[in-house]
Amino acid sequence: FYTQHERQALLDAAKIADLRVLSLMDENTAAALQYGLDRVFEETHRVLIYNLGANSAQASIIEYSSKTVKEGSKNKTIGQFEVLGKAWDANLGGFNWDMLITEYMADEFNKKWGEGKDVRKHARPMAKLRAQSKKVKEVLSANKDTPIHIPSLHDDIDFATQLSRAQLEAMSSDLAARLTAPIDRVLKAANLTMADINVTEIVGGAVRIPRVHEVLKEYL
Repeated sequence: FYTQHERQALLDAAKIADLRVLSLMDENTAAALQYGLDRVFEETHRVLIYNLGANSAQASIIEYSSKTVKEGSKNKTIGQFEVLGKAWDANLGGFNWDMLITEYMADEFNKKWGEGKDVRKHARPMAKLRAQSKKVKEVLSANKDTPIHIPSLHDDIDFATQLSRAQLEAMSSDLAARLTAPIDRVLKAANLTMADINVTEIVGGAVRIPRVHEVLKEYL
């Protein structure tokens, strides 16, 4: 989903670094290449790659096959693959969960700070809250709740609260509802159903969020 300007920026950066670009490849296609690097499928093998990173959700359907080529006096079977479809949500990723936690903490601090005051108007404490939100998300991936404490967050006020996984899941229900839409769209683009898929590969750091894992497991 990169624009032509973004693609050109990549090419310009490579030129500055004195690198010769052979091809621009998106993350899912790179994952597909890695998956098939040491495999040769004599029969058609289809893989759904679902990638939920920091900023986007991407789904691709890859079809692997093989062909025979002449190598000297012998025939050799080599693997090949084709991307049958690609779909995405360019505004859905782990960052969205980070921002929900940040907003929650800002609201909790404002309750303690005083009526009419808003910590969102101050860059330094908000930067601290955003950094803390990532840690909270990681802790809640393995625990059902976590205390949150930031000494002297703003105006010499210590910030302390707690957040549970259940609270975060309730706060992010609209995000969870968007998770499988790219899969629906990529299946439609490839004119296939899940019954036609042999394997699903899940990649991207945000899939470690327990609710994300549950939604995908239920869907698949």
